[in-house]
Amino acid sequence: YRVERGGPFVVETTAGSVTVLGTCFRVEVNEMRASRAGLTGAAAGAALAAVVVVTVYEGRVLTATPRGSLELAAGERGQLEQERPPRALAEGERGARPASPAAGTGPAPSQPLTGLSRAELEQRNRELALEADRLRGELSVVKGKLEKERGTPNKTFDLSKEELAALAKRCELRWDMPSLGADVPTVPEHHKKELGLRQHELDAINRVFAEEHRRLTTTLRKLYVEATGDAKGADSLAPESLKREIEEKSSREELKLVYQRLARERAGLQAPPADASGASAVERMMRLVTSSGDRVERAIGGELGDDLARRYRELKHGFGHSYRSSYGCPTP
Repeated sequence: YRVERGGPFVVETTAGSVTVLGTCFRVEVNEMRASRAGLTGAAAGAALAAVVVVTVYEGRVLTATPRGSLELAAGERGQLEQERPPRALAEGERGARPASPAAGTGPAPSQPLTGLSRAELEQRNRELALEADRLRGELSVVKGKLEKERGTPNKTFDLSKEELAALAKRCELRWDMPSLGADVPTVPEHHKKELGLRQHELDAINRVFAEEHRRLTTTLRKLYVEATGDAKGADSLAPESLKREIEEKSSREELKLVYQRLARERAGLQAPPADASGASAVERMMRLVTSSGDRVERAIGGELGDDLARRYRELKHGFGHSYRSSYGCPTP
């Protein structure tokens, strides 16, 4: 949905409500087999529980269930279940995990899964795969905190061979780039002062930012249409929203493979393809955005010299936005 200001606008679901005012967001309703149903399905039928995932692209929304409420801002995602308070989803977490079984119900994970149907076993396998991905994400966060406490910066460029090899082992990518928001990014006033930029230098950097934003927006719109078939929606979404939607429309296994491939290429463990035009939309997107920082530095260097380009990039550890992301490595 894209809602113009003047609201309020409320989406009612079986799990709860989403109240918005002047924003762009997505509501995804998934019917998940409840944990109790795994035991009683044969006798009582397949009870289903609705799990609602809300993705906010712009503005803010208020999610609510009978158990509580949660406000989400742009770039955040939340999950609603009727008998639980809304909860925020961590970066990379797919959500739509059914509620944990109540005490005394459902077999413990270590118990034999005897007596379950094929469908129930497949569902349990999906639940365990999601839980494993969640734990990998939490591990990545913990590792990041440890690096920070040890005084090791979370670099996004100029990574050593050893650092790149370590990232490749956990299929993690790091990159920086100017903002992917709806507005064309420009040099902030405090950056101008800290770098002592003269007007012609300021104008040149802003031109580079504008050209990169145009390139990213144009290409992401084409990839979004390819991934979703939604030509009309492509013109109304900001580049960051287009990026998120392309990821949402890609399978988790494909994302893992793409991240692994790019991380290994960066570490010199495998050669990049001579021609990536036949790759999936999400792979071409990731190749585009993860190379943005290098592309911008080269462009600024061509206009104003490599020294100024590097000083600007190093000023705040990247051109505006820095990313470290992983979906975990593919299953061997």
